[in-house]
This record gives sequence, structure tokens and C-alpha cells, in this order.
Amino acid sequence: KKAQQAAPFYCLKAERKDAGEGRGQGLYALQDVAQGEHVLCVVPAVSVIFDTAASQVCSFCFSHAQEQKRRKAILRRGPNGGFGVLIDGTVITGFAEGSPNADGELGAGDVLASIAGKDVGSGEASAVSLIKASSGDSLEVGLAPLRQCHRCCSLACCPSCAAAGCLTWHSHECEELLKLAPEERKGDTSVLRMLLRYRSLQEKGDW
Repeated sequence: KKAQQAAPFYCLKAERKDAGEGRGQGLYALQDVAQGEHVLCVVPAVSVIFDTAASQVCSFCFSHAQEQKRRKAILRRGPNGGFGVLIDGTVITGFAEGSPNADGELGAGDVLASIAGKDVGSGEASAVSLIKASSGDSLEVGLAPLRQCHRCCSLACCPSCAAAGCLTWHSHECEELLKLAPEERKGDTSVLRMLLRYRSLQEKGDW
């Protein structure tokens, strides 16, 4: 959808034709094309990100993590002394019942990059350890630019697409992927995920 907003749904300002004997096909402009102008623009029918880049590129608008700013948020301590945040490694997977952070700036899939100014790592620098060692009623956390699907671990989503409901839409294709046996998900899953995305588009419509 962002691609459609950024450029026409379809435009073609060049054509392929014979470039001469022994030279194969060439691409020839049909009109004057300014620097930076689209020569060809078409919205793909279905697309996914290769496994090697799945954690660094938004699966919906294709924005790269490097194009996004690291975000900050505030964790608030509840009446019982805890923050009520469920964490798997560095990824927030959900919130405990009654958590003061459930309706705040954080969401499932957010990746904790720093806590109280300290980079998240392992051991004593793990997310859980840093949170437990904190004091005060609130705690500033730094978040990675993209959210991650903590269930299939094969999808990233930028904040804008997450706010538009794309992660909720992804739950359909994610569920189908997780139904497959582990051996069926070995190796690169991009082709498999593309087939499942096509099926989800047919059954659930566009995101």
C-alpha cells in the first residue's frame, strides 16, 4: 500500500527491443526520464523477504531497519512491583494481566535494544537481568527499529505497518506456517512463506 502511495500503480516509460545483431535485447526510453524518476513501477501480486534479510526488512513496505530510527519507550512499574512484561530473549511477547504497560507505547514483537541506557546482551546484561536490577517507578528502554514476529521468527514489521494492523494480518499466515512439521520448515522458507501468503491473501484479503 505504501508503494501505491509513493508511485503510480503502474507506469512504464521504457520498452525492450532488439539492440542489433549480436547485441540481444536493450531497454529504450519511451520519453524523457529525469534523474530519480520511476522508469517502471508495478505493485507485486505477492512478495516476501528472503530469510537472510527477514529480520532487517519490513515484510509489508520493504523499509530497511537502517532507514528507521531506534525508538524509546517507558516501562511503568505496577502496584505489585513488577512491570508485567513477558519477554523471550530480547523480544516482548505479551503482557501479564493488569500490566500497566499493556496499553502504552510497547507492543508484542518489540525488540529491547537497551534498558536504562545499557545495551542488552547476555548474562547479567540480558533484558530480564537489567529489568530486575532496575529501581524506580519507571524505566526507559530503547527499542530496535523493527518489530519481530516472535512466533515464526521469519518476519519483521516497521512501526507504521504495525500501527496499520499488518502484524495482526500476519497472524493468519504465521499460524499456517507453524502447523507444518519442523523438518518442513528447514532451510530457506521464502518460497514456502510466499505460497502461504498467497493463500492468506485469497482467504483473508489484503492487509
